[in-house]
Amino acid sequence: MVVGVSLSAVVSCCLAAMAAASDCADVPLGMANMRKVYIIRNGEHGSTSNHLNEVGVARAQRVALLWGGYGHLAAKFERPKAIFANYVHKTLNSIEVVAPLASMLGLPVNSTVGRKDDTKAASVILRSLDETGGPVLVAWKREDILELVRDLGCDCGWMRRQKEEVTWPAKDFDRVFVLGFDGMECMTAHIKQEGFVGLLKRHESFLPVLIWSPILAFVVVFLFSWWQKVVDPPPEDDRTRTPLSDPLLRVA
Repeated sequence: MVVGVSLSAVVSCCLAAMAAASDCADVPLGMANMRKVYIIRNGEHGSTSNHLNEVGVARAQRVALLWGGYGHLAAKFERPKAIFANYVHKTLNSIEVVAPLASMLGLPVNSTVGRKDDTKAASVILRSLDETGGPVLVAWKREDILELVRDLGCDCGWMRRQKEEVTWPAKDFDRVFVLGFDGMECMTAHIKQEGFVGLLKRHESFLPVLIWSPILAFVVVFLFSWWQKVVDPPPEDDRTRTPLSDPLLRVA
């Protein structure tokens, strides 16, 4: 007797087997039917401000670029079909870091759930993933990201073996959690990079040059002028020259 098996069932079984064998770390994100949830950290902000600082504003533009706000050619990740952001006690930096992208894509930023209840937030995010098919982009507070990832069902072994500080260092705003789902089941979790830190470092490396360039230019001009005077002194004043004889001045 021949038993018919659907392609999606075969793919699901393969994904489950791979996840069990590799503890979800090595399951490729490009597998068929893989739905994605991206989780990024809230953008940089001042110590006494709930808003993004200048670096955070620049990062928000980088996020818009990476997730297709400026078109598919410049994008590194898939365009989201839903966007969520943490909002607790008037903290707006999570919302602001995804606001430019949301505006470009014509999507609302869902801030009705926050880090105070990661379990509820995970339920709402998964419902959105199911309804839209994904991807879903989430901006969250660093200290609560790992808990949210686990509540989404992605409790991988490599996460349990690492401390939260190792998984997401306090000074790191650049990481991206990429979670892969088969249906509503988390199959894999990877950490990627936005690449904004590298751009920022290259920009900062030019600052000393920009600061010292006017000074260096002045020194070069001064030394060149001094060198010209030494090598090619100006002609003596006409009053110090020996006058020419009259016969030489006459025209024959």
